[in-house]
Amino acid sequence: MRFEQLKLPAAAELILYNADRPQESYGPYGRREATRGDVFWSPVVFGPRVRVELYVPETADPAAEQPLQITGVAQLYPEPAGERAGCQLDVTCYPDWQTTAQSVAHITFISGGSSFICSGAMINRGPSSDFCPLFLTAAHCIDTDAEAASIDVFWFFQTSTCDGTPPNKFTLPRTQWATCLAVDSDADNSLLGLQANAIPSGVVWAGWSSAEAPDPTPAAMIHHPLGMRKSFSWGDLLGIEDISQCFGTASDTYDFELVDGGQDGGSSGAPVFDVSNHRIRAVATCSESDDCIPDEDTGEGSLAHAYDALAEYLDASSNVWVVPFPPPCQDGSQSCPWDSLLEAYYGVLAGGTIHIAAGSYPPMNFDGTRAMTLVAEAGTVTIGD
Repeated sequence: MRFEQLKLPAAAELILYNADRPQESYGPYGRREATRGDVFWSPVVFGPRVRVELYVPETADPAAEQPLQITGVAQLYPEPAGERAGCQLDVTCYPDWQTTAQSVAHITFISGGSSFICSGAMINRGPSSDFCPLFLTAAHCIDTDAEAASIDVFWFFQTSTCDGTPPNKFTLPRTQWATCLAVDSDADNSLLGLQANAIPSGVVWAGWSSAEAPDPTPAAMIHHPLGMRKSFSWGDLLGIEDISQCFGTASDTYDFELVDGGQDGGSSGAPVFDVSNHRIRAVATCSESDDCIPDEDTGEGSLAHAYDALAEYLDASSNVWVVPFPPPCQDGSQSCPWDSLLEAYYGVLAGGTIHIAAGSYPPMNFDGTRAMTLVAEAGTVTIGD
């Protein structure tokens, strides 16, 4: 459900229920969500009817209240697997990949007024792991804050036994909302920041390499084709090729010749790992043929080519800077500071310091377990009202 102008008074709460299964509920949502933009998309509700309840405290100022506007509804339908379901390999049948597989998730989101599905993965960062909630997917899936804000991340949509029955999606842990941090359209990589306090236990942060993969490099992809249960594909990365015919600008992509497993809609954004070290080398971009197996020819966005655009987050610093009116360059350094506390929050290493120039900044919620220090530089800093 699309809520527009979600300007709730202090202490007001919005709650959504599945009208036919009230134990499925979402919220409460309040001022915190209202600070994330004029449009708020609810999580996916697994039923045809939704109950919306708004609680407003008696102390609220009637003159300050804004009407709650529901301006759209997106109806999602399971995509039929069809004949291609036979080439999707259950990831649970590959025990050597079980830990790595816990980094991968199925996502839904809204773009251009329609709903879409893709895949993505939590990605670690250097020089030391601090479990910052960074999520890598494809730029052709999500490359704007509006799209990121509508994300619904489904964790652990996979079987418990090889070729077993997957769980119902509504029973899975989920993460709603993200912000779009960095994008490289040529390499089709997009880095998102998820809610730090909404990552369930058991999720794994995947390793990665900024080096270009040699030709050939044995590789494997873990993905959710057609929104199906978590699947496994494998083959060889065969060097860089231009597949801009898929999404216009995706030219920095690997030729990935699949040996088995296939790739399909919903696979986009999935991590492609080198087999030797289970490090992310690319994200799934598109398939150039209709053949399922063998030798399906696909193109995958190169992380090596996207690295410069993502580097300030993947190789984070213990000291970052924010100013109200930054220079044209922005990477969080003292000479090229960010203009957003949100960027600094995701860009500073745990235990580090955010140096904030004097001035006023929009509201910002600092949550999660990553400690950091905020320092006002050369005057008073005001965050929010």
